[in-house]
Amino acid sequence: MYKKLHYNKLIVSLCFTLLSFTTVQAKQPYSQVVADAKLIEVSDTIVLKKGEASQKITTETEYNSEEEKSAILLSKLGCLPQKEVNQLQQSTALENCAALKPLTIDYPTVPTSLTSLLNQLLDENIVEGYNIKAQTMASSSESGDNVILYGHSSLVHAKQLISLLTINNVDFTWQLIAKSSAFNIRENWQDTKTEEKTSSIRTAQEYDLRFNFANQTEQNTFMPLINRFAKKDNEGQTGLIIDAWWQPFYRTFHPQDSFVAVKRISLQADGFIASTLVLIPNLNSVLKKINNTLSQTNMNLSLSSEDVWVNPAFYRYLNGDYK
Repeated sequence: MYKKLHYNKLIVSLCFTLLSFTTVQAKQPYSQVVADAKLIEVSDTIVLKKGEASQKITTETEYNSEEEKSAILLSKLGCLPQKEVNQLQQSTALENCAALKPLTIDYPTVPTSLTSLLNQLLDENIVEGYNIKAQTMASSSESGDNVILYGHSSLVHAKQLISLLTINNVDFTWQLIAKSSAFNIRENWQDTKTEEKTSSIRTAQEYDLRFNFANQTEQNTFMPLINRFAKKDNEGQTGLIIDAWWQPFYRTFHPQDSFVAVKRISLQADGFIASTLVLIPNLNSVLKKINNTLSQTNMNLSLSSEDVWVNPAFYRYLNGDYK
């Protein structure tokens, strides 16, 4: 009888220990949740108001500003109800929060005949770079008065940018569009890989983020946020979201304040659209050279051009600057 009682007490003790361990594990600090979601840089953009009464985030975690910023971020992303900011009993809600999930994208296989032709244009310095998208995505997803297309290669950057706009109360929807890209490597770039030095061409699997803003006022918030948090101006610069570029690349298809007009040349073939941007004075010369190259192939291609408005930093890139 004594052995059975002792055994039962041992089982109860083990169950209590396991339950306690599970409970402790569930009460993960908000800052760790944010770190696991790769959103630390977004959390760091939050400025705590001076003189605001600081609260202890949980009874389990010692208060600090990092923890408070993380809680605010999770709340603004809709992952943490405001009433639960002072608790850590929301592990299920956090696990199911879409804003914390990694972004994924499927890249279509582009015909080699098309990329070979475009790379020839790069080799001959007729164009500086190009993007290739599935025709259905390019033709149906770029229109709209309050649409901005934002190009990049890092999916973590995209996730952070979406989160940055969200916590700044911008009213928008977004769509991720796959694209293949290639461009000539500039002499002053510091990240050239060994295999790129021979061809002087960099290829990348990238994307366009299609931002559709609720109205013009909402759209006007985009460039200031990019310039402050997603544009690199100095080596070692802090306060930026991850993988910020010297020259962010975004454009719109209607005249906008602070944007600069350029021309987009598009080649359409085999269900894909390849596009490149050129300065307006160079349009006719570039079109003539492209047509000359196309005349030497048997590919069935259609060529067109249209107006596009780009951000000032990318306009400087088209003029040969790298910052």
